Amino acid sequence: MIKTISDGPIRILLADDNDDDVAIALRAFKKSQLENEVHVVRNGEEAINYLFNRESYQDKEKYPKPQLLLLDINMPKLNGIEVLERLSRDPKLKRLRVVVLTSSKNEEDVVGSYNNGACAYLSKPVEFDDFLKVVEGLNCFWKTVIYSNGY
Repeated sequence: MIKTISDGPIRILLADDNDDDVAIALRAFKKSQLENEVHVVRNGEEAINYLFNRESYQDKEKYPKPQLLLLDINMPKLNGIEVLERLSRDPKLKRLRVVVLTSSKNEEDVVGSYNNGACAYLSKPVEFDDFLKVVEGLNCFWKTVIYSNGY
């Protein structure tokens, strides 16, 4: 089992409304044998409710704050940019590490993501093996950039 440099699993919130993309992501995490705790929400409103422990996500033990948010841009209710805007206004959540993982290649989405605090913007691969490489790259990113810099 591969562990992160923090010597334990990282808590990840995956915000994506596409069932196929969620299934591929979860399968890639499992196949890469990364020791991560992944919670899934299906739209931007659910992501905000989870992160602020509102509505059905009030139990902080069951829904702990993630260390990493994998965020799709094109989601119902609130899109990824709107989620980032809300997070950037909250003193406790504005430092949450957010990686935008999306099929959008729209330059406005890229700029809007970085302007609102995303630390990376990645295009979703279509093929599973490519998605697996992205997941493994996220672990490396976490170890070398995020964790080693004290975030």
